[in-house]
Amino acid sequence: MSSRPTIMPLLVLLATASHAAAQSTTLVDLIGPDDGSAIIPGVLLQNQQDPQHPDWDTFVIESLSNPDALALSRLEAVIGGVGGWQGVDAISAMRIMVFDSVEDAQTGNPALMVLDETLMGPPATDSSWPLSSTSQRLLLDVGPWDLAAGDYWIAITPVNEFDTNGMANLAVTLEGDSQCWHVSPAGLGGWTLRDLPMDAAIAVIAGPCGHSLDPYCPADVTSDQWVTILDILKVLQHWGDVSDGTNRPVGDCAPLPYGDCFVGVDDLLQVVSAFGEDCRDRGACCIPDGSCIESLLEEACVAAGGEWLVHEACTSCQRGACCFPDTTCLDDLRAGDCTGAGGSFMGDSTLCSIVVCPNPQGACCIDADTCVGGLIDSDCLLLGGIHMGPGTVCGANTCIAANNNCAQAAVAQLGANPFDSTQASDSGFGAPDESMCPDTFLNWNDSRDVWFKWTADTDALLNITTCDTASFDTSIVIYRGVDCGSLEQIACNGDGAGLSPCQPYYSRVTDLLVETGDKIWIRIGGYEGAGGPGTRTLEVSDPLESWGCCVDATCAGDMSAVACAKLGGIWTIGLPCSLVDCGAPAAPCSSGLGDDPVHPDLDWAAGTSDATSGWMRAESINATTISTIRVQGLAMQFGGGWSSCSDPALMTFNVRAWADDGDGQPGTLQLEQLELPPSQCQFSAAYPTAIGWFSMYAWDLDLPENSGDYRWISVQSNSSTDAPCIFLWMSSTEEGAGTSLVNDGSGWSLEQYGLNYCAWD
Repeated sequence: MSSRPTIMPLLVLLATASHAAAQSTTLVDLIGPDDGSAIIPGVLLQNQQDPQHPDWDTFVIESLSNPDALALSRLEAVIGGVGGWQGVDAISAMRIMVFDSVEDAQTGNPALMVLDETLMGPPATDSSWPLSSTSQRLLLDVGPWDLAAGDYWIAITPVNEFDTNGMANLAVTLEGDSQCWHVSPAGLGGWTLRDLPMDAAIAVIAGPCGHSLDPYCPADVTSDQWVTILDILKVLQHWGDVSDGTNRPVGDCAPLPYGDCFVGVDDLLQVVSAFGEDCRDRGACCIPDGSCIESLLEEACVAAGGEWLVHEACTSCQRGACCFPDTTCLDDLRAGDCTGAGGSFMGDSTLCSIVVCPNPQGACCIDADTCVGGLIDSDCLLLGGIHMGPGTVCGANTCIAANNNCAQAAVAQLGANPFDSTQASDSGFGAPDESMCPDTFLNWNDSRDVWFKWTADTDALLNITTCDTASFDTSIVIYRGVDCGSLEQIACNGDGAGLSPCQPYYSRVTDLLVETGDKIWIRIGGYEGAGGPGTRTLEVSDPLESWGCCVDATCAGDMSAVACAKLGGIWTIGLPCSLVDCGAPAAPCSSGLGDDPVHPDLDWAAGTSDATSGWMRAESINATTISTIRVQGLAMQFGGGWSSCSDPALMTFNVRAWADDGDGQPGTLQLEQLELPPSQCQFSAAYPTAIGWFSMYAWDLDLPENSGDYRWISVQSNSSTDAPCIFLWMSSTEEGAGTSLVNDGSGWSLEQYGLNYCAWD
């Protein structure tokens, strides 16, 4: 034996090439470094299956490429939670779904899945995960599951009852291509699919050594429950063996936890260090008198009259009361048996006669006249109702404007949810401060109102709207505060813009900065007291990219949208500081005549209006004098492809105004000013295109004293000047929601969108 330590290293060196080729293959790694540096703290993707509420199941799918037809052997996922999440131990299983296409995933049909497996839990976790205070890294040995060569989409979904355990969701990561898909129910029999600009923290490993080794005694390579000379001989017998790609070679037992599909020095040292070890299974022995013995062999536990729990600790022997969601209670259940059955373990030695099982059931108001008793909050939401709180019961007046005042504010959910103020009255909270939303026609006038409350579980930007084609002329007020006695108004809106289809006058508050733990209160009323049914939609966003943040005409650095909002800045999505012109942003056209540009998130159009190119556009107007006109659009140049102009402030413009010809087109020319330099040029917003992001600018053009019957207005650039920039006039509506005119030299024709401008006399 004395010669072996000098010979074996030489054998290892000779086998190095085939060793490296046989290690397991990582097909997907969106978790990143083991230090957790790629995980975005506090940001989660909604992703959960709940056996009690199947209509609320959601899952996130990521792309998976398997060109070599490798068998899946290990999955990993970083899981966090919200809403009272009870941790990984509350997860009863993990469901794994693999699809041939995103479209197949959208159907939610198991028959279209390439793979649909459920791993019973709770799952194993990585004890060294450095972010364990906020998330857990799950380690899931699977299969091996055969998967043909090709491209797929995979979902790794926790199975968890959120009524009692809170929500368990996937963490978001900086790794990947900023693209995943979120699938969720959309009513009976249908599903919705959204693509999201982020990635879920998952990993997929293939090959025979993706599985973890026996964590209790990996050195027992002969599987005879002892580490002896036979194990050393077995390693030597297979010295230098490499996996054939389908099985782990006999003797591969190191390094932990997965081995390396190669038999060499690491494996020999593992066996030598464990030489003489007794590898028989041990576990906690629960004695009937309530005591427990740790790490006992099964036969010894049976002899002591105990209950043996293999590989578990004495804490698993605890017995006590177990409360279930329907408020029933069972005595003398083991903690693991209780949680496995969907209950809540109330503690060691507790009794049902003493504990008070939480009762989440209460009255659910569907409308002012319909109340359903004995429902939990989530079941009430599925019916489109308002839950009146745990322990409440239906009565004669329970649902008459159930959330008619701040104290009875209903809990708001993200997404689109109904409300009804038909039976409401003035809550008596007092008139809102309309100076926060001037010129939006809040016109509160002691309005009947209903209240909702929502708590932010992360820093984000909150968007709220009452857009609903069947609803009334709404007005909304937003407050922040811990309770009704400490509310501070932070926003309001009477008439919003930028969405369609909606009722003629709806309310909208966008990009409202909220921080983790903020309690937001939403008060919905109506223009001059109007009321009725409607839809309240809440959405949160925090794009993960870092772009320039303009603060007081200076770029404060590249950062996230939320970080920029905290500075009170303007986030220039798609543009880093090096490309941003942070001139003072263009103000809304609230004091002039005209319409603002359509929002970048909507379907927008920007059309050439340039004298040299021969294109002219016109928008309707009704004015007799114009002292200044502001137009907003892209400043582009073309040289085999479009690119941004270097200095839009050097552009000059032609401004013309006409009377109407009686047929809805420009007639007699009433005003013409050529080659006007702008009195002001401001960066306004960033707009996405198929070839990248481009800045929109606002140009102010001052006109000499004038008067006329102005019914059509046109603005053109002069791209033959020293700044060869072409003006692309930005739309004010989405396609089909407005009209304007275009003339390419052959006469006027109709466009299906409006153009922005703001004119002052």
